[in-house]
Amino acid sequence: MNACISTCRICRNDNHIFVGVESRNDLRYTVVRCVDCSLVYLMEEYAAISPEYIGLNESELNAVHIWRQTTHKEMAFKPCLELAGAYIQRGMLSDSKPKLLDVGCGVAGWLKHAKNQYECYGFDASPVQSEYAKRECPNVRCATTLREYEAALRFSMPSFDLITLWDVLEHIRKPVSFVKELAGALCDNGLLFIAVPGEKPMVIKSYLLNLGWPKERFSWTPHEHVAYYSPKTLTLLCKMAGLEVLRI
Repeated sequence: MNACISTCRICRNDNHIFVGVESRNDLRYTVVRCVDCSLVYLMEEYAAISPEYIGLNESELNAVHIWRQTTHKEMAFKPCLELAGAYIQRGMLSDSKPKLLDVGCGVAGWLKHAKNQYECYGFDASPVQSEYAKRECPNVRCATTLREYEAALRFSMPSFDLITLWDVLEHIRKPVSFVKELAGALCDNGLLFIAVPGEKPMVIKSYLLNLGWPKERFSWTPHEHVAYYSPKTLTLLCKMAGLEVLRI
């Protein structure tokens, strides 16, 4: 795939202003901001999914890689568990475990942390990471969409009380349809939790780079991240997917 995205990935308008440019592996990436909704996104699209991510091999799945998705994130996992639990318990009609789906679950760091409180499910685009995650959570499959995941499960997928995306949404090429599909898999009063790198600090760092800030200290990670979100753009995305924002 080698395409130039002329319209915003959220609002589909074509008004944008230049933010930055970066080259990686002889490929050029142009970063722009939508004038209408303010989403910061990449115009170029060379692959549907980062080849480096799905091409990860077993030797690269080392202790450091696993640590980044497990112990390194536990400080964030704990408050998420508490916050989601407070909302979900209000609407639970039975004593059964609520159901959790982690999208882009990696090596199941979050699922391992949450499994005592949730019946856990998950999928990831990386064959190597999803196989590793299945050791912790048998309901993990290798998939890139909810539809692929349901087919790979080979049993009826439940509705979920909580769906989580930890550092996933910034990788998604078509965020509106993707989030709409996830919203349809939530049960009544279900929650969608999204964690993303913030747009504002990235733009500030980019401007500092233009003023002479050392280049090796900053990257848009353009071969992986195709969009950067703000509270405004996250709110708009959720609204377009039929979701109410409870907290940012």
